[in-house]
Amino acid sequence: MKKYLLTLVNGELSYYEINTILNLKSTPYKILIKNNNFLILEIESLKEFSKLGGVYKIIEITAENESIEKLYKSIKQNNEFVWLEEKARWCLSYYSIEKTNNAIYKKMSEYLNEEISKLVKKNKQMNNDILEDSFREISVNKIKTITEIVLAYDGKKFYIGKTKIIFNSTDYIKRDLSRPFQDSSISISPRIARILVNLLGLKNNQTVLDPFCGTGTFLIEASILGLNVMGTDKRKECVNGTRKNLQWINKNQKKINNNIMVNDAEKLVSFQKRTIDGIVTEPILLPNLKRHPNEIKTRELLKITQKIYVKAMISMNRVLKENGKLVIVTPRVKTNRGKFISLDILHMIKESGFRFTRIHKNNQPIIVKYSKDQKIIREVWVMQKEENSTQS
Repeated sequence: MKKYLLTLVNGELSYYEINTILNLKSTPYKILIKNNNFLILEIESLKEFSKLGGVYKIIEITAENESIEKLYKSIKQNNEFVWLEEKARWCLSYYSIEKTNNAIYKKMSEYLNEEISKLVKKNKQMNNDILEDSFREISVNKIKTITEIVLAYDGKKFYIGKTKIIFNSTDYIKRDLSRPFQDSSISISPRIARILVNLLGLKNNQTVLDPFCGTGTFLIEASILGLNVMGTDKRKECVNGTRKNLQWINKNQKKINNNIMVNDAEKLVSFQKRTIDGIVTEPILLPNLKRHPNEIKTRELLKITQKIYVKAMISMNRVLKENGKLVIVTPRVKTNRGKFISLDILHMIKESGFRFTRIHKNNQPIIVKYSKDQKIIREVWVMQKEENSTQS
């Protein structure tokens, strides 16, 4: 099996998506290194990765060593870059588990420039234009015509490799900004939506439901993945908008079930018991906060929200098939004093007949990346319907 480094969109969320997809297809693999920026694994085939939302790049590792000096020697001895073509334009990107060491990057960059010039007379090294604490790279719009060489550090070892696959962010941006019905106040990003749909671990033509479908972001990503989609919303404008969005995306899709209807997620009266394979949804149900609320106001808002969540989860449990999964987003509110307050998830799953999957160590959620000034943070939960649940 070959060894690859995958740069991650959302740390832990990306990691569990990768595990879910590879286990679903029974693909032999072994994860060797995992951190919030990248993971390293051994795998025979990259075929299943085309469906992922949580990976930016896949890099084939060609050499590794605990010492940067010994890594230089390995590169030279193995003629690592004989595959570079004449007049090649190339760049060196750097990913690290900690703050990138500029001295090491500069030293490796100079060494590669010297070594590549011996092998390829006419070549040009391009400069990185994205510099962050733990990585430096060249932007996606420039990398199309450039060969990317990658240096990585996991805290113990250095790795060198070449980028094999770059996942196109343009398609996600297009689906986000070009769809006919949009509402930024109720929409999750298509890329995160793709990850959450994949966490269900469903197979082609199985049925996924979003009972709070909003603009249909989850259902769009699910339909592209070959799933049958169903959606409900109390708001007629959202139902009509989701239908338009699915019809828009369906131009290039062979098959889609756009069974979208006005329905109350707390009842789901239009659905029979145990008919849905998986549910993915983001209710949130909070007002658009212009400023960080105080603790009293936050608890008042979350108390109302939790009641709706519980009723909806009871209905979701009823329509899910035995052992069916629910991927649900809940709010974590940051108060004006910097305190984080969440829903009482333990009470919610007890009332609704679900249990946590093995993803949730110590009953903790997976957090979607957020900015410092963000008022509502997304918590992701992957639950499974309890066998012989009383809600069924």
